[in-house]
Amino acid sequence: MKKTIHLSENEFKDIVLETAKQLIREQDEQDRHMITEMARIGFLLDSTRAKGQSKKYEIYIRTNDTGKIAHFHIMDVTTQGKEFHTCVCFASPKYFHHNGKEDFLNTKEKKLLMSFFKQKAGGKLSNLTNWEYAVFEWNKNNSDVHIDEDLEMPDYTLLPAKPNT
Repeated sequence: MKKTIHLSENEFKDIVLETAKQLIREQDEQDRHMITEMARIGFLLDSTRAKGQSKKYEIYIRTNDTGKIAHFHIMDVTTQGKEFHTCVCFASPKYFHHNGKEDFLNTKEKKLLMSFFKQKAGGKLSNLTNWEYAVFEWNKNNSDVHIDEDLEMPDYTLLPAKPNT
């Protein structure tokens, strides 16, 4: 026999509000978990935009990435990838687009990426370029797919342009 529960409007609102808060807490925990399973390589800053319009991008490697194709992620820092997120292959100037990571770099951003990878990593890693550091971090953090430590950096200015829509 089913039991009927009668709730006042306020009791119902409280239950809905508490449920929503719990769902948000769980999503925040999932987001924090995702962010801790990565190796940060560094940041790109496109400061050539109009004042107050600069964009900051983070380059990172996911731990044990399920993609099985060696790649790195680039996401906008402000929205944690909700506004811009893409993946780029290590071995060639190609995107590795997959769910939610399907954006395209513009010409200026491609040049910034090339410049960033040619710079020294800094600190105790100053003997490595950011490119060498990214390759090292991919191999350290992904046990299924390794890439040659001496892999030459592709010319990422040749990444495809965003198709006209």
